[in-house]
Amino acid sequence: VYMEVDAHPDDKQKEIDDMTLHCQADSDEMLGMVVSADPGKTGFYKFLDVNSGNPFIKGVRQVLHNPEQPPGYCLNPEFVQGIRELGKRKLLFDLCVRPAELHDAVELCIADMGMESKDTYGRDKDQWPLYRTQSTEAFIPHIESFMSYLEKNDQSQKPIVLCFYFHPWEFWEMPEGVIHFGEGGVLPDPFLTKGCGKYCLNQVELLIDWLKSKEAAFLTAGQCARKWHEILALQEI
Repeated sequence: VYMEVDAHPDDKQKEIDDMTLHCQADSDEMLGMVVSADPGKTGFYKFLDVNSGNPFIKGVRQVLHNPEQPPGYCLNPEFVQGIRELGKRKLLFDLCVRPAELHDAVELCIADMGMESKDTYGRDKDQWPLYRTQSTEAFIPHIESFMSYLEKNDQSQKPIVLCFYFHPWEFWEMPEGVIHFGEGGVLPDPFLTKGCGKYCLNQVELLIDWLKSKEAAFLTAGQCARKWHEILALQEI
């Protein structure tokens, strides 16, 4: 599979056309490609339409670590809408970000896309650690909002998959203020330590009970991957 090489904007379509010839060659050395396009730019949808008939295009990548790309760019509303459009067209998006902005990539993947953001970069869509800093009761409406968004925008009829991330230290009573380590110490932001320990454990138990009431199935990552493979195989029949 060919991965785009961040060609000059004037050469991006030529890159696609040239690599399409390689994919069409009898040698079968190249079977697909991930092309260059910016989901946040005007003209992105037209670009997708122009290339919609190319069966070798499997996804899109936009290099986000270039100097001209500001931090948080992938969380701009226009960019997020472009990512949604890729999903509707069953195309992948390859994330390529600075190490210091990996949290933006995580947020892009797990955000509550059903809520209206009040933050310039959409950071309030990441609902971690609301269950701990507030409560599971405050957390649940965002889960329901995300599920409603998927039901409305995803016509594939696939099961909804929810992935929650928890840190082991959240279930341990954390001290407030400076945490000392020998001759030094760190001062965590209050949201990092608030509600840790028994309160967090209790709220996660309430979350599990609520998910069970919705007939949720609990799977490991491996089990989920195998289940998803079975679903895709059935849809191909």
